[in-house]
Amino acid sequence: MPPTRIETACMTGPYFVDTNVLVYARDRSEAKKQPVAHAWLAYLWRTRQGRLSSQVLQEYYQVVTRRLRPGLAQATARDDIRDLLAWQPAVVNEDETLGVPVAGHV
Repeated sequence: MPPTRIETACMTGPYFVDTNVLVYARDRSEAKKQPVAHAWLAYLWRTRQGRLSSQVLQEYYQVVTRRLRPGLAQATARDDIRDLLAWQPAVVNEDETLGVPVAGHV
């Protein structure tokens, strides 16, 4: 199969996936963005290059179950998150991000 436009434009290495990419893949009202999001996610799954954070997963769940119209079923959103756990999400610790020592982590 010939490479897609996305594959020929990509650099090598892991890619951090923003919440919006995941949401656009589920948002039927985004007729132009949805197929692009699908293509990126398919590429990342195929190449095993997708990365994300626990914060992205939390934001994704909130947006697709509460803000999308129609919203995604909670069980479906949870299934998506279970699948995305394969990308080994980075855990975001606000204190460490802001440079504040976390108890027990000096």
